[in-house]
Amino acid sequence: MDLLAAHWMIASERHRAARHIGSTRPARQAGRSGADMFKKFGARAAIVGATAALAVSGLAGTAQARDGAPYIGDGYANNTTAVWCVQHIINNWKAGWGPGAPQIAQDGVWGPQTRQAVIDFQNAFTSNQVDGVVGPRTGYALLTNDPSDSYAGHGACYAYIPSTSGY
Repeated sequence: MDLLAAHWMIASERHRAARHIGSTRPARQAGRSGADMFKKFGARAAIVGATAALAVSGLAGTAQARDGAPYIGDGYANNTTAVWCVQHIINNWKAGWGPGAPQIAQDGVWGPQTRQAVIDFQNAFTSNQVDGVVGPRTGYALLTNDPSDSYAGHGACYAYIPSTSGY
């Protein structure tokens, strides 16, 4: 029997079964009342709604990543991307000194060279907070130092560098 004949046979059986009952509508499942079916539908709708709410709230939480960006430096759980951002922005600042300006590795690893570069930056841009740690004041100075740097400002590094409130 080919596929078309099998399909026609199944359709014919369904049609005969529906004619036998006297209706083309599928028969209600045996033993289930309308109230039971409504309860089951309501429970399923509640589960789908709760799942959708959790998914939306999970997505909304990621939009707040900027608030409370952690400090960066010795003694902190340094995020590799955050350290890379600090290294990148400081290298851009040092590149403004001219050819041959000292650069630090942009490897995302916090170490003595990155700490010293932060201290140099703090000496140039912050008045009394020279500790080699990127906190809100140093972070603000880093983010606002070079408006042409697409990683600084409200660019790609904004979510990783702590800054003063309102920025």
